[in-house]
Amino acid sequence: MEKAVRFRFYGFFIGMFLLAGCVMQDENPIPAKYDASTEFSDAQAKIINVPDEIIHFEGFLLMKLVEVKEHETYFDFAVPILGATLEHVNGNNYILRVLENGRDLAFITTMTPSGTLECLWPVPSVNIDPITGTEFDNPVDQLEFTTGLKLHGPGINKKTLIYKGKFDGEKLFISTHFTGNQETFGTNPRFQVEIKGSMQFTFGYDLTVVDN
Repeated sequence: MEKAVRFRFYGFFIGMFLLAGCVMQDENPIPAKYDASTEFSDAQAKIINVPDEIIHFEGFLLMKLVEVKEHETYFDFAVPILGATLEHVNGNNYILRVLENGRDLAFITTMTPSGTLECLWPVPSVNIDPITGTEFDNPVDQLEFTTGLKLHGPGINKKTLIYKGKFDGEKLFISTHFTGNQETFGTNPRFQVEIKGSMQFTFGYDLTVVDN
């Protein structure tokens, strides 16, 4: 994999910002169930021996936004993805690629022998604001521009989004968590109103292995 390769990401957060739009309506989203998806105990975690061939998945993109102080849920839903793959690169290194509606997302991934995952949305990458078409070289700046929120928390490090989770050989679940506080109005109409207090974001993928 050449160092000069730049992963092109096309508006990872478009679905989130079109809450009342056609993406959610067309895909018939269902409520996301984060607690059930994350219950991987040590006893369940198998010793993962992922073959060099590509593993294929089906599943859901999960999105949740909650106002922290009042515990008000702004949205909580799951949208079916078009497909996903896990490809072994070398050692503990993999590429997790998720195909959404018009978006092809590649996560730089490490996996321990017990199936613990860390998946990075890397810098540099091309990220485009869905409203204005403004281009950014990382997902954090793009999301801050679109929402008007200053983002921080465990899911962010040096403009990189960090997803963590588990793969037990059959089910793969990863998620990222971070907080935002309003600094200005965002480009999306939903974020062009005053937002008081902190907003807690949870994004994730709930995937199941399928035969290719």
